[in-house]
Amino acid sequence: MAHALLDVWLLPRHATTPEERSAAYYRCAAIVNLARDAFGRRETVEYVRLLLDRLSVDPQVAPGVVADVLEACDVSFDLSSERAAFRCVLATLGKDHLVDVRLAELFRHWNPVSRDDLSIEMLVRFRELGLHRGRIDPDEAARFRERYGHRRPDLVVRLAELAGSAGESASGRRSDGDTDIAQAGRP
Repeated sequence: MAHALLDVWLLPRHATTPEERSAAYYRCAAIVNLARDAFGRRETVEYVRLLLDRLSVDPQVAPGVVADVLEACDVSFDLSSERAAFRCVLATLGKDHLVDVRLAELFRHWNPVSRDDLSIEMLVRFRELGLHRGRIDPDEAARFRERYGHRRPDLVVRLAELAGSAGESASGRRSDGDTDIAQAGRP
């Protein structure tokens, strides 16, 4: 387990082919399912977090590998692994449309614990790419502005624009049946 993880962390130090790089990540992802049975939840979550942390900053990894690893890990989120997965998604979005669709589908099945800058940025990016149609509540956008406006003014503007184009009826309900920001990760 540790050797496979060390291999991916040392990838920048070695000249590797794309196939070797992918194989190293796939080995780690395969170990996740074995680790669930052999080790405790805490150790498995930490292993996944370390794997995803490395994956999120690897500029040479193919977008499909990122989606494959995220799917294979089948992460039951806690805050640290959730943020690591979100960083992977954000680093990959926009590189390959078919992978973007896969990542959007993963997002629909996740139920994010947090509503922090990463989860909101991911939601906004999916909306901007036309891959998520859920409603963004203007009150939620205002709360986000209060919490993160000083750090992420760019994201505040983008979120506010999407919240303003939410298409609510006079009753405040969506006419298209889409979900709101609070249920963004649910189908």
